[in-house]
Amino acid sequence: MGHCVLMAVADGVGGLQCGEIASRFVVEKLNDWWNMNFKSIAFKTLNNIEHHISASINAAIAEVNLEIYEKSKEYNYKTGTTLSLLFIMEHWYCIKHAGDSRVYIGPQHLHQLTEDDNLLNRYLRSGTEIEPLESYAVLANTLTRCIGVKAEIELSELSGAFEQKDSFMLCTDGFYKHIKDDELHKCIRKCSRNPEKSREYLQQIAYRARNRGESDDISVILLIGSKGS
Repeated sequence: MGHCVLMAVADGVGGLQCGEIASRFVVEKLNDWWNMNFKSIAFKTLNNIEHHISASINAAIAEVNLEIYEKSKEYNYKTGTTLSLLFIMEHWYCIKHAGDSRVYIGPQHLHQLTEDDNLLNRYLRSGTEIEPLESYAVLANTLTRCIGVKAEIELSELSGAFEQKDSFMLCTDGFYKHIKDDELHKCIRKCSRNPEKSREYLQQIAYRARNRGESDDISVILLIGSKGS
C-alpha cells in the first residue's frame, strides 16, 4: 500500500441543537477509524483493497450516525451534521457524502464531485415546479440528508482514478455560497501554482464571503496536486 490520505469536513446543521457537537464527534470517530481500523487493513495483504477500505469507512459512518441519533433521542433533542469525506490511496480516490458541504477537483477545470442534498436539488432533479412563493434560498438551505437525524444513513458515494496534477478541495457551504464558480476555480489554480501562498488565497475567499454577508462557519481543506498548472 502506498501513500494514503483521509480528509473530511463536517458542518453542524443550522436550526438543529448541538450541531457543533455532532460535527466534532464525527471527525473524532473518523480519526479513530484512521488510527485503528484503517491501519489494521493496511497491514494485511488483501485482494481488492479498495473495496475493503470503502466498506470499512461506510461501517464507521453508519456507527457514528447511529450513536448520534440514539444520543439525541436519549436527551430529547434533534441534531445533525453534514459530512464530505475524501480518502486517497495512490491514484485512487473515494468520496462519502451527506449534506451540502462539497468536494471539488481542479485545477485545469473546476468540477464539483458531490451533489448538495437539499430540497432545491431534489426539485430540480425531479422536474417539480417551484412555486413562486417558495424561496430558492430556503429550499437550498433545507437539507434532505445528513448525519445523525435518522437511525440509518444513506450516503452518496463516488470513486475513481485521478492524475498527479489534480487538486482536491473540501469545503462547507459557508465557503462557497456567496462565491462564484469562476472565483473558486481561480483560487484553486493560484494555490496549485503557488502552494506556499495557498493559505493566503483561501483566506481571501473566506474574507470575500464574509463581506458578501456570510455568517455561517467556514471550513476548507485543499490538497494540492504535485504538478499544478
